[in-house]
Amino acid sequence: MSFLRVFFVDDAWTTVPADNKITASQICEIICKKRNLPKSAQYYSLYVKINDFERCLNDEEIPLKVKEQIDNYLTEKHKNPNVIELKFIFKVNRIIDDIDGHSSDSNDSDEEMFRQSNTV
Repeated sequence: MSFLRVFFVDDAWTTVPADNKITASQICEIICKKRNLPKSAQYYSLYVKINDFERCLNDEEIPLKVKEQIDNYLTEKHKNPNVIELKFIFKVNRIIDDIDGHSSDSNDSDEEMFRQSNTV
């Protein structure tokens, strides 16, 4: 078993146990328990950041395999993987509470608002 360094948005970090079977959502669960976060892991996501490029990992993606794929790609392109800044970042999903107290992802709200504006 190895360990994965996971950063927070303020550049603080924690380490979590990881292997080639632990998914991004499982890592979020571990961090939630470790940090005593009040919400469940579904309210958080794990991102991979390579220099200035950042993307959200799918819940079932395996961070160590993602890192391995990136390292292999860089090696094939004859680039030193140690020169690239690769980070995994733990973030809160954007959740909006509507007037009735229901939570929804802001992207869903934006999409619904867009649909409604096109029907007028």
